[in-house]
Amino acid sequence: MKTTILATVSFLTTLWFSPPLLAQNVSPVDRLLTTKECQGCDLSGANLNSVDLSGANLSGADLSDASLKNTLLVGANLSGANLRGADLTQAMLTGANISGADLTYANLTDTNLFRAKAKESGGADFTNAIFNGTTMPNGTVRDRQALPGVPENVTPAQVPATIR
Repeated sequence: MKTTILATVSFLTTLWFSPPLLAQNVSPVDRLLTTKECQGCDLSGANLNSVDLSGANLSGADLSDASLKNTLLVGANLSGANLRGADLTQAMLTGANISGADLTYANLTDTNLFRAKAKESGGADFTNAIFNGTTMPNGTVRDRQALPGVPENVTPAQVPATIR
């Protein structure tokens, strides 16, 4: 009987004083892939190619220089996200919220932005973004390399009708 009690106390003491298991050591990429929640996360330079992130919450996340080729971001929340220099080649952002997102220098070759929402929070910044076969929110296809003369912090009223 004493042996059983001693074994139980030893086991419980070990559990009590052991460090927390994985909760604090999860990388932002693993957290995103597991939960599709990563508000304000630092994902700069991350390789997220060919991942299904449909419906993910990435508002305010830093995705600068991230690789998102062939990634599904259908209905994702990218409001206020930093996508500066990100590669979104052939990514699907249909219905995504890109309001206030910084897409400066982003590669949007063959990217689908159909019905993406960019009207709240002052629009999205497409300064020097690469457009080549890009389906824009209104359904038109852009084949130009960049939008010359589009200032930073573009609002929908300031954006030419062809990219709204």
